[in-house]
Parts: sequence; structure tokens; C-alpha cells
Amino acid sequence: MVTKSPNWPGWASVGASENKHLPDLLNLASANFGRHADWFLHYRDSGIRNLAVIAAAESGLVGVALTPNGAPASTFIADLLAILAVAALLLSLLAVISCRRSFIAEMESLYVMAMVTWAMGLTYNVEVDQRMVDLKTRPQSVDRTLYARRWVEGAFKHKSCDDFVGENLAKWWNTYFLTKLTIIVFGACACALGFLGMRLVSVHPK
Repeated sequence: MVTKSPNWPGWASVGASENKHLPDLLNLASANFGRHADWFLHYRDSGIRNLAVIAAAESGLVGVALTPNGAPASTFIADLLAILAVAALLLSLLAVISCRRSFIAEMESLYVMAMVTWAMGLTYNVEVDQRMVDLKTRPQSVDRTLYARRWVEGAFKHKSCDDFVGENLAKWWNTYFLTKLTIIVFGACACALGFLGMRLVSVHPK
């Protein structure tokens, strides 16, 4: 009988062979990772694009209001600018929330992939069939794991998936943080442009 160590994962148990569904779970997790990565990029691109459209519309409205023919409608245009500024703020918030949810799902899938790969015995000292490999031209790698070292060290040092996700959300150099920063900057600029344009239009001589 194998005695588990105190650090043994709670979801695993020692048996005569591995669970036959592990490859299916690995495929599912990797497919989910790719799908959520695509959604993350979609939310990022659509969020930035929407903010750019709002900024362009605000610039156009200010230009129209400052022309002699547009002066009589300056009050209406000022109201539109205020609405667009608020819309920019809300769209920025929604884009960040959507990107956050997709990023969390990505990290959860990555965690599952790392755990399944470990359970399949593919993270350390992988046995190869000598009939299937060319020993004369073998890889010169000195890595102790076939799996990506960053993924192994990042996932294995945490006690739970939530801890792993939480640490990645807190990092300021990852994709999510940079995307969030980009959206916030675009949103702040669009919001400021709307309110500043509203003020400019309001004080413009009728």
C-alpha cells in the first residue's frame, strides 16, 4: 500500500493504472483554453474598437458644433457628448469585465492541463520507446521536465486552482493586466474627450 504524503493532491489516488479518461480531459482542457483565448482577444479588440468609434464620433460632433452652421444645435450636441462620455465609461468597464472572465477561464484550463499532464506521467522522466527514437540525434535539452517549465512551476506550487488564478490576476506584466490598462487608457481618453468637448460646445458663442 502506498502512503500519501501530506502534500499529496486531494483529487488524486494511487492505483494500478491511470484513469482511462485522462487523455479526454486533457483534450477538453486544451480546447477550452484555446476557445477562451479567442474570446479574450475578441473582447479586447471589440472593446478598443468601440471606444475608438466613440472618440471619433465625439471629435466629429465637436467639429460640427464649432462651425457657424452648427452653433444653433450646440446644446443638443453637448448632450450627445455627455451621453457618449458615459457610454465610453460603461463600455470600458464591460470590456474589462469580459476580458477578466475569459482570462480566468484560460487560467483554469491551463491549471487542469498541468494537473492532467502530471497525472499521465508526462511532466518528469518520460519514458520513450527506443525503437521509435533516434538516439544519435536526440535533443540536447537539459530540462528535467518535458512540459513547459513555466507552466509546471506556476501550477504545481499552488494548493488550489483558485490560488493559481488569483496569482495570475495579480501580476502586472501579464496579458490581462496590459489589456486592462489599454482599455482603461482608451476609455479615459474617450470619456475626457466627451466631457471636455461638451464644455467647449457649451461655452461656444451661439
